[in-house]
Amino acid sequence: MAKNKKFRKLLKERNVKRKALAERLGVSVRTVEYWLNGRNRPSMQYVIAMAKLFEMSIESVYAIFKI
Repeated sequence: MAKNKKFRKLLKERNVKRKALAERLGVSVRTVEYWLNGRNRPSMQYVIAMAKLFEMSIESVYAIFKI
């Protein structure tokens, strides 16, 4: 299982905790863990929400997850 190092780095740089991100996106902490561990990828609605949350382009967030 590949770990998503870019996503981990983003959360660390922005000082965003997993639980806080899950609450903001309306998903479970387990879902965020799956994204972090590379087990799953977020759907486009969550990519868009994260782009807004982190004030990044959709393309930049999209690239983090290599969708």
